[in-house]
Amino acid sequence: MKSYTSGYNLNSIMYFYNSFQILLNLYMVYGLYHIIPSGIINIPYSNTIEYFVHIHYISKYIDYLDTFFIILRKKEKQK
Repeated sequence: MKSYTSGYNLNSIMYFYNSFQILLNLYMVYGLYHIIPSGIINIPYSNTIEYFVHIHYISKYIDYLDTFFIILRKKEKQK
């Protein structure tokens, strides 16, 4: 059964979410750029790499919010 109610208007929340995602990804790139100049094979363990890998995994959980926003907006396609 199709619902005829419209979805929520989340423009301001989406703006904040997308800005946060951009800043978080820039932070990860900046943090790892100097550590991994020539690839990722045979790099010795460091606390810095562990920290940024941890941030990366946390960002994947934050990425899940994107799906939640699509559901709340009742969109079948992401624009």
